[in-house]
Amino acid sequence: MRRQPDHKAKVVFMGNSGVGKTSIILRHNGSDFTTDVTPTLGANFVHSQIISQTWQKRVEMQIWDTAGSEKFACMMPMYLRRSSGAFIVFDVADRESFQDLSKWYGELERACNISELSVVLVGNKIDLEEKRTVDEKEARDFAEGKSMTYVETSALRDSGIGEMMRTMANELVDRFETRHLTSQSKVEDTVFMSSP
Repeated sequence: MRRQPDHKAKVVFMGNSGVGKTSIILRHNGSDFTTDVTPTLGANFVHSQIISQTWQKRVEMQIWDTAGSEKFACMMPMYLRRSSGAFIVFDVADRESFQDLSKWYGELERACNISELSVVLVGNKIDLEEKRTVDEKEARDFAEGKSMTYVETSALRDSGIGEMMRTMANELVDRFETRHLTSQSKVEDTVFMSSP
């Protein structure tokens, strides 16, 4: 029997078409790598439970795989609604996908309160080292400038995906637990201050 999660969160994958969002999700769910992945039309979602290493709390993520195609751009705000986290994915061998990161980050800012989101920048396809057009330092600098965590992955090699998911789980639970402790403290302060 599956254990009940301590927290639940909606997490959205964003990024240009072809950067490997679907392949990352498939690998995370235990599927073998395939080059025959159909582009996502609209959005799909799966569930995944991960234990936060920092709090030892179980978080269930509803992981949304969104289309990176421009023709579905008008639907993005609907997919982002009520999100707790986002993975913004680019292809390290596709400079244009890196240059479009500001567009994807802007979508998040318009649809959500960005200060309440856990956002992880993902540089995918690191197996294409000889074709790489975005170096790790440049990507890390971009992530730091937007207060994002940066991780690198390869869906082909099944590399970095576990770290990516654990990073998100840790950040989500940090936010949930900190918010809970803060609200608990405010209630205690109110009770203390209103006591006769």
